[in-house]
Amino acid sequence: MDITDGSDVIDYYCDLGNKSGTTGAVNVDGAGSTWTNVNQLLVGAEGNGTLNITAGGAVSNNNDSAIAALSSSTGVVTVDGANSTWTTSDRFYVGLSGNGTLNITDGGAVSNQYGHIGRYLDSAGVVTVDGTGSTWTNNHLLTVGEYGNGTMDITNGGLVSVAGLLTIDFNGGDDSFINMATGGMLALWGDADGSLAEFLGLIGGTDAIRYWDDSIAGWADITGATYGLDYTLEYITEGELAGYTMLTVPEPVTMYVDDSAPAGGDGTSWDDAYNDLYDALDAANYGDEILVGQGTYKPDTEGLSDPREASFQMKNNVTIEGGYAGYGADDPDERNIKVYKTILSGDLLGNDVDVSDPADLIAEPTRGDNSYNVFYHPSGTRLNASAVLDGFTITGGNANGPGHHEGGGMCNNGGSPTVLNCTFIGNSADDAGGGMFNNGGDPTLTNCVFIGNAGGFYGGGGIMNNYSNPIVTNCVFIGNTAREGGGFVDDWCSHSTLTNCTFVGNSAEYSAGGMYSFDCCFGESTLTNCIFWGNMVGNSFSQISGCNPDINYSCIQGLTGALGGIGNIGDDPLFVDAENGDLRLLPGSLCIDAGDNSAVTVTTDLDGNPRIVDGDDDGEAIVDMGAYEAIPSIEVSMKLTPRTLNCSSNGKWVKAHFTLPEGYTTEDVDTETAVTIDLPGVTSDRIDVSYNAEGLVQVEAAFVRSELCGLGLYGDVELMVRGWFADGTGFHGTDTLRVTTSKFKKTHE
Repeated sequence: MDITDGSDVIDYYCDLGNKSGTTGAVNVDGAGSTWTNVNQLLVGAEGNGTLNITAGGAVSNNNDSAIAALSSSTGVVTVDGANSTWTTSDRFYVGLSGNGTLNITDGGAVSNQYGHIGRYLDSAGVVTVDGTGSTWTNNHLLTVGEYGNGTMDITNGGLVSVAGLLTIDFNGGDDSFINMATGGMLALWGDADGSLAEFLGLIGGTDAIRYWDDSIAGWADITGATYGLDYTLEYITEGELAGYTMLTVPEPVTMYVDDSAPAGGDGTSWDDAYNDLYDALDAANYGDEILVGQGTYKPDTEGLSDPREASFQMKNNVTIEGGYAGYGADDPDERNIKVYKTILSGDLLGNDVDVSDPADLIAEPTRGDNSYNVFYHPSGTRLNASAVLDGFTITGGNANGPGHHEGGGMCNNGGSPTVLNCTFIGNSADDAGGGMFNNGGDPTLTNCVFIGNAGGFYGGGGIMNNYSNPIVTNCVFIGNTAREGGGFVDDWCSHSTLTNCTFVGNSAEYSAGGMYSFDCCFGESTLTNCIFWGNMVGNSFSQISGCNPDINYSCIQGLTGALGGIGNIGDDPLFVDAENGDLRLLPGSLCIDAGDNSAVTVTTDLDGNPRIVDGDDDGEAIVDMGAYEAIPSIEVSMKLTPRTLNCSSNGKWVKAHFTLPEGYTTEDVDTETAVTIDLPGVTSDRIDVSYNAEGLVQVEAAFVRSELCGLGLYGDVELMVRGWFADGTGFHGTDTLRVTTSKFKKTHE
């Protein structure tokens, strides 16, 4: 019998496959198509029965239902698709005495009072609840394997709920199980999210719940699973399942976010990407990965009485990656965090104006409506190292409001997230930690840049730590400001470990422009292979103060020996262009091959280049000091034009023309990083890349001639000019430029 096209059939009761050897089948298909049984419904009474409820069809009966009622019977029922339903007012048997199969798939729903799988001896029941929105609701008890065998698979977002007692393998035959995988969910009535043992205490019989273990490619007892990785527990306080505890066995999925994708996406691909990061974070489960395309993203203000409380929040076992080309790109999966910048902003109204001094961030009127914290992690989030943020620019947080005075960029209370390849810029806090505030946690930061952030009264323009032990590697702190510790503050028993970090141009009113430590009750912070240069208190250089850290193999301006340690130097590190933020090391820097290899825990530097190389070409590879490893550069042909620079003329440019060796392409050249001349403050204004007639790559770097003329050069001057490849390695060339003006000629004569 087919019930389709909105038809409505009413029976008193029905037995499909009523007699042994007979077969009965019913299809209920389409929205509005219904089959109502006033009494019982048996699919496979003594014979074979099949029932398909699809595409919104609905079946109901007011007494018991059974799939495979008698020992000679078989029954198969499929409830498939959103709004496809089977509702039973009393008991529901899958394998009452025979062999029964129930498939609830792709949003189908079954509900009853009492559920039984494998009810009597020699019976067998198999239930599959598969797909997001697929549900089996038991408004009283559910037994899986009573005197027969019962198996229930809950997968791909399927949900089974039991309001009464769940019993598994009642007869103790070790032949009945609940198998959960790929997002399957089991909800039991009661508050039992404190531990797996507490949840299993809600179950009668045995606790034979299994999860799919990839390490053995098979089912494994859930008692051996790892909380947070293999399963989660959550007591639900709102909605239809309020009062239930949910056991979820998650499947890691990849979600996509792109603000330029068409609206209404579900995050399953770049073409169907979420437009907002907060939608993906709301949907994310343990093990999921969120890929975010280039663009600017802001936290969700909906429903907040104070929109400034809007913030993002990381989750354990969820990785968030930015820097993708994203929707519309030839290769949307191409990732380059420098080219495809992904910005997380607290500038809710998009009206921020730039400030020349980060100390003005807090009071700047246009920032008075910004989010207090771009990321806010209260103590209840309990973030650990499995919560990963990778490849973002975090900006515009302004923690200057009620209950929010720390961590404008990120505030971690009791959390220890992992933050990789991120830039914190232009964030502020009126108390502490303009870029980041850590309270009672041990975050891990690698390859991050803190630039132009402002801390308040308690300091830490870049980072402020209370009772925290962060591990900070390959990070740069530049141009941050605060009352104390412009770059970094360790307070109240904090003990940070900083390796290969660079602090330049940070400032404070008191107590060290670079790093300030006090109340070091559990020992000093550990600093290795770091550079502190050009940090100020007022008009005086001040690098480190407070509790002396355990500092070794580092470059510290004004080094006197009072800090102790071994391998420390006080020589100019010779940055390529510190004024413009290029803190790579020039050849001849004493920071090259001067660090301690034993302290290195990563394989690459801030540029992604190999971390330990033989930078001084003496045959021994030793790590450099600072965030960047000096990478050998290939020498290439380079010519300067004009050949003679007359500083009294009206020309605008001096250009360097490189010709790269055979085998390079234009894509190999880094056009985002300025080409430099080995002179103070001289960097390219633009870079053009093309092919010459021979098919070789030509790089043209244009320099403003007034920058060269302002250095007082005269006569024949040999200049070395340096460019960069996209992989972080370099190329350089040398040429002679004749500088001649009547002014300097008279001076030098």
